[in-house]
Amino acid sequence: MKRLENKVAIITGGADGLGKAGAIKFIAEGAKVIIWDLNEKKAAETLAELSGKSIEFMKVNTADFSEVENATAKVISKY
Repeated sequence: MKRLENKVAIITGGADGLGKAGAIKFIAEGAKVIIWDLNEKKAAETLAELSGKSIEFMKVNTADFSEVENATAKVISKY
């Protein structure tokens, strides 16, 4: 059994760099990963690279509290 099976992870800045590396690790451990980022192009590349994996993208500006609240509510509602 994977350590994060049946868990949902939100990774900010997950479209590239350290965030992307974290997303890959969380997926490997069984988590459903939602990456929050502003860079839609990089996010699309990451989703294409991880096609078939348990990952999705939401465009969220984490510096805007209302965007974070709305995105969090959507994730909670869905999962």
